[in-house]
Amino acid sequence: MTSPADLESISQRLISLTGMTARKDWGKVAPNPANMDPAAPYTKIAIHHTGTRTYTHTGLESYHINERGFADIGYHFLIGLDGTMYEGRHLKHKGAHIGVENAGAIGIILLGDFHYQWWDDDDDLTTAHIARITKLVLAIRKFFAIKALGGHREFPNQDTVCPGNALLPHVQAMRSKMGLAAP
Repeated sequence: MTSPADLESISQRLISLTGMTARKDWGKVAPNPANMDPAAPYTKIAIHHTGTRTYTHTGLESYHINERGFADIGYHFLIGLDGTMYEGRHLKHKGAHIGVENAGAIGIILLGDFHYQWWDDDDDLTTAHIARITKLVLAIRKFFAIKALGGHREFPNQDTVCPGNALLPHVQAMRSKMGLAAP
């Protein structure tokens, strides 16, 4: 199992490799590490979108901590509509993004609505989004033995349209291209 010190080093290296913004540089609400479970060995990645409630990174943080009562933002990494990547929950803590499937799963969320419906405003998925997700997944795989990659709804026991009908085909294509299994 990867030690907390190793996970700290890996987090710093991922920030450097991908050019993401570290949590210490954007976080507004202090996480409560005493109320988080330690991470299990990471073997899978779950891709999400915020859906019809499109958030900024700080808005999602506030929603998770202040409204939902989470100890921290639920996802390990966030990607904004402009393509900016943000560190979320530290990798030394298990995420809060796919219920009972959280153990061993790194959570990545795109801040936008990528489930196109006629009755709401949706965000446009761009090639920059796909490039950023791909860059992040490739960087994560340098440090962890990732075996599975999927959209949120592809994981067992999930009743959701997440990551949306526009994003899911890209997740599936990335999975196939990288030789990873479905969750």
